[in-house]
Amino acid sequence: MLNWREIPSFRLVLPFIAGILLAIHFNYNLTALWLATLALPGGMWLATKIKGWYRLRWLFGAWLNLYLLGFGYQLTWHYHALNHASHFSRELPETAVFLAGEVAEAPVRKAKWVKIEFQVSAKSESPESLQPGCGKVLVYVERDSLSEQLAYGDRLFIHGKITQTEPPKNPDAFDYSRYLYFQNIHHQAFIRSGNWQLHDRGHGNPFYRKAIVLRDRFLAILEKHLTENREFSVGSALILGYRDAVPDEVLTAYSETGAMHLLAVSGMHVGFIFLGFHFFLKRIKRKDLAFKIIKGVLPLLGIWAFALITGASPSVMRATAMFSFIILGQALSKSPNIYNTLAFSAFCLLIYNPYWLLNVGFQLSYLAVAGIVFFEPRITGLWIIKNKIGRFFWQLNAVSLAAQLATLPLTLLYFHQFPVYFWLSSLLLVPVSGGVLIVGLVLFLVESIHPLLGLGVGKALWVLVWASNEAIFFIQKLPAALVDGIWISGWTAAALFVVLGCGMAVLASKRLRWA
Repeated sequence: MLNWREIPSFRLVLPFIAGILLAIHFNYNLTALWLATLALPGGMWLATKIKGWYRLRWLFGAWLNLYLLGFGYQLTWHYHALNHASHFSRELPETAVFLAGEVAEAPVRKAKWVKIEFQVSAKSESPESLQPGCGKVLVYVERDSLSEQLAYGDRLFIHGKITQTEPPKNPDAFDYSRYLYFQNIHHQAFIRSGNWQLHDRGHGNPFYRKAIVLRDRFLAILEKHLTENREFSVGSALILGYRDAVPDEVLTAYSETGAMHLLAVSGMHVGFIFLGFHFFLKRIKRKDLAFKIIKGVLPLLGIWAFALITGASPSVMRATAMFSFIILGQALSKSPNIYNTLAFSAFCLLIYNPYWLLNVGFQLSYLAVAGIVFFEPRITGLWIIKNKIGRFFWQLNAVSLAAQLATLPLTLLYFHQFPVYFWLSSLLLVPVSGGVLIVGLVLFLVESIHPLLGLGVGKALWVLVWASNEAIFFIQKLPAALVDGIWISGWTAAALFVVLGCGMAVLASKRLRWA
């Protein structure tokens, strides 16, 4: 059975998460209550002078939980952009307004518009009287030769009507306004040509700006070798996590076969890089201090270099941070508890951005990793295969089953469907996608040496991506490949997690009372 003393981070992250959820639900400023929890240690210190204090030692745990709950609450309240007095939406006129600010993410080019996240720095009803402000606006700039050149870090002046993002008209449709809400974006604007002006370039985070430049360079290399649109779009998604060019029919095929996670560079891709370093380093039979340092530093440098190559998107940054904590945990301890490491990494990431708690990718990543750690050894042990190839595919199937089992309540809640052949798509696509990732990285390397060296590698990459697409469309057309129309509530998903937790307790404790 799990020893709670071994996972202190897990016990501490629970009240912190509770505070985040309370702040999201109520959104009242309770600074006084949080400050009151800071005063408690003084009272507790006085209480230690009382005879028989040992019997009241539970008070320290109660205070710590209360403090973490208050910390999570206040952190989330202050993170919410609309709670800031300087937010540009305060006293926002119904007519057009002037805004000054900066492009906060890489622009996304649509058919008629260029979509940018615009970080506001000043606002006014006239360009001569700009006042400091803050907040983000989702801006759609009419596409032309000038807007095509917009890039991350550009500083702009825009003039247009700012409106609130609206929920979907159909209650069953994807709520894009809610998604934007948890990106701290609450307003949008459509700006015609001539109603905006470029002020300056080259601002923003230099690390992130370099990452975007690298990604665009690698996209150009992929476009050179993957000449068909379907292969280029899938190849750029599998290698770089760039999904803007993926056609709707391809997205649908990957979604209905349970392989959608392959099109977003996240935990699995970072895991490939981590396992690659682990595979080679564990074969070096050295135990000196210098090699131990190298063994910890090289995987860290590798996964962060990969994050840079893929454009440092939020999903890959979360996965990279999570694996960084796992690597550090292994380096600092001979037998680190993976659940404790996962909980600590989640705690740190939520301090950086508490809204990530409600991000679907964040939730699925942590559930999948925890499910794989718990279920995979138990599933693998059900069938001992001596043949290496058979054992590899059985372990791959066990990983797929473990991740699917741990994330099932959320996938039903969010996506309302169940891909019956998810195990088959994993057996076929995970090895192929790993090959696509490796060959793609080799292609970037040889192209930087000499373009002619990339011809053969580019052809091999095209074959792998083509095979991946053909396999997905084949699985999609199998009979009864998808069970759709599954609509469950949040309470039903919670109940399913309770059932899952009881089942895990039965397996861990060997006590049927949990059943």
